[in-house]
Amino acid sequence: MSLLRLLIERDVATAKQVEEASARRLVYGGDFLTNLYEVALPDEHRLVQALSDATGLPPGPAGALLPSEDAMHALSADTARRLNVVPLGRDLRGAWVAAVAEPPSDATRLLLGERLGTPNTLVVVPYLRLAEALADLYGAPMPRRVARALLRAAGLASVPPASTPFADWAQSQSDALAESVRPASLPPDSLRVLHSQGFAGTAGAARGRGRRRGPLTLSFLRAELEQAKTREEVLDVFFEFAAPFFEFSAFWLLSGDIAEGYAAHGDAPQARTLPQSATPIRGVLAAVRDMRAGGLVYPAWNSEDAALGALTGRNHGRGALLVPIVVATRTVAVLYGDDSEGALDVRYLADIQAAAPYASAALERLILTRRRSVAATPQSIVRPPPPPPPAVPVSFVDPHVWTPSKSAPPAGRVSFAEQELPSMIIDVSDHYTPLVERAAAGDQLAAAELVRAGHEALPALVAAFPGPCVQVQDSDALPNVYSAGALLSLLLALGDVSASSVAPFLQDSDETRRFWSTMMFTELCSARALPALAERAADSSGRVRRAAVQALRRASAEVPKAVVEALTQARVDAHDREDARRALVFALGETGAPLAVPSLVDALADSSEDVVQTAHHALRRLTFQDLGRDARRWVSWARTAMGRHAIEWMMDGVLSESSEVRTRAASEFARATGVQLELPPAQDRARVETLYDELYAWWNSTGRAQFGGVSL
Repeated sequence: MSLLRLLIERDVATAKQVEEASARRLVYGGDFLTNLYEVALPDEHRLVQALSDATGLPPGPAGALLPSEDAMHALSADTARRLNVVPLGRDLRGAWVAAVAEPPSDATRLLLGERLGTPNTLVVVPYLRLAEALADLYGAPMPRRVARALLRAAGLASVPPASTPFADWAQSQSDALAESVRPASLPPDSLRVLHSQGFAGTAGAARGRGRRRGPLTLSFLRAELEQAKTREEVLDVFFEFAAPFFEFSAFWLLSGDIAEGYAAHGDAPQARTLPQSATPIRGVLAAVRDMRAGGLVYPAWNSEDAALGALTGRNHGRGALLVPIVVATRTVAVLYGDDSEGALDVRYLADIQAAAPYASAALERLILTRRRSVAATPQSIVRPPPPPPPAVPVSFVDPHVWTPSKSAPPAGRVSFAEQELPSMIIDVSDHYTPLVERAAAGDQLAAAELVRAGHEALPALVAAFPGPCVQVQDSDALPNVYSAGALLSLLLALGDVSASSVAPFLQDSDETRRFWSTMMFTELCSARALPALAERAADSSGRVRRAAVQALRRASAEVPKAVVEALTQARVDAHDREDARRALVFALGETGAPLAVPSLVDALADSSEDVVQTAHHALRRLTFQDLGRDARRWVSWARTAMGRHAIEWMMDGVLSESSEVRTRAASEFARATGVQLELPPAQDRARVETLYDELYAWWNSTGRAQFGGVSL
């Protein structure tokens, strides 16, 4: 039984709450249970039991996870974060117990078997509890939505779930854990095959896309779609995500009343021939196209769906999942998936339906980009039509993956693959233009309608970007972007799904669009936008530079390495522009990331005196040391300091002979620990050293345990 149905039947959540959480997931992404915590406060004990029954994994502890003392050493931080697994401790038999948020793949089980030993037990917990434990145990950045949901659960629940230490919980669950031991299901040789082959359907292979290590997750899907540059890349990524859920899957592109085969996956012979075929849009295909909504359907193989049955070879009488890709208000593609040997596992339905809007948004972004380029092309230029592609027979790539080459379409019909994307929605998206105009003028009803429309309104909002906004001069304080403009707040209401559509404005020739798109990324999260944000840190406009520094500083709290790498690369690219190098070095210091120290030390060798001075100032602020401009002294210091906690850097700053450095170190120490320091005069070295000894005695006795002692 699906998790959603179990939650309703067991009174964990109401049907309205489940429906609202599902709708939020489609718009804002994330896992279902985190979305549920944003609209409800479920009983966590019953929720974990329902999650267990839905996934087939033993239930984990309710409330915050409290692993044993040796748990963090069972897996490396990188492995735990990559696999989304938290070791909890050893059960009474001495076998490791680890928490997951969803059933792992066989490859993941085998890898855990190698790391934890066999037998081991995996128990299931809500994702937000897993993310909380990863942050506590390994210092992983906690997503902001998860942090807000946890705070809401802790602050509003009348009886918060009591957290149980692992040893006590394992004692109470000893019988259940003993029955749940599952040995690795594949031999090591199979693991190597999984890692080397990954998944490749007829779509990605046909266009030369690289193979992957296993199926895509929803987060990787979003990242790949943000990076996609062509329509084929968007369609390939979506199909690669969806196909592994089924025994047989097919993907059609809709053109008029014809559905053209785009890709197929499975062992059936039809998976090889379907990408070259076409079928009339009738029966269930027509219903999904017209309703622009999918779900579990039962095709009438002997009547109106006979042509579909002949094309797919599927006439088993079981249900199939159909999911449309909708651009504006038009269905442009349909995914089909089924399992002939058993009932379709509909608990994966939400994952696939959650992925479809991201594919739609990516296609709309490409369309808008093309529309702008077309609008910029002189209309007097008339280009001759391209020559038709030569017909090439189907060719093999390997014994399991067929790669159909593009052939000329039948006379009188233009294939979807050769249509110009703007022809699909260039007029349809105008449906939301009047609403956008009214919302920009302050009409709250129009704004509410656009929010309800969700990603379908995104193209119209982006076309009018940024809309009326408050005036901001170079010398003014940066505004709160939520209250700076009506259209800006609407785009932020759509969540991170709008990031890929706003990102192109970061490199716009218009300074106003560059500024407000940069301001948007002070609230939006997108690793793909970091290189462009780094370029904006050296923008010719002062207000754009300040906005970029603020956006990069916030991003550094979650992905410091990626931020530092983007700024460092931008500084290298600006080798011939002194002002740009100085601005980028300043931005590196403002990130507050200890990982920026090597790049700042490298900047001390710059040929520009201004750049060297900026790097020196940034190093003093970041490290609470003043070692001058000699890079060798900084390198020597970094060899020992980079493995220590930031609070230890602050304590070392108390010994500095620079009054500015000592004052800043004391101020930051108070902000980080809540302990105010009374600094003795710098000349009184005996009292200064006594204070330093007292600080380290406190650190070694209680401070390290209280603040984690996490290495930088």
